[in-house]
Amino acid sequence: MTHATETDDVAVRPSTSKTAVSYVRVSTKEQAERDGDPDGYSIPAQKAANARKAEWG
Repeated sequence: MTHATETDDVAVRPSTSKTAVSYVRVSTKEQAERDGDPDGYSIPAQKAANARKAEWG
């Protein structure tokens, strides 16, 4: 008779959660201040783009 260990039990259950890491940065102070500029890649603009990517894959 074989007994399943806790590790065996975890291995057969599919994971339903996902983890992601988002990295944002700017090179210059001017770039950091482009919040309203659609061509700028400010921290808020990068965060929004990363959130969209994470949501839709």
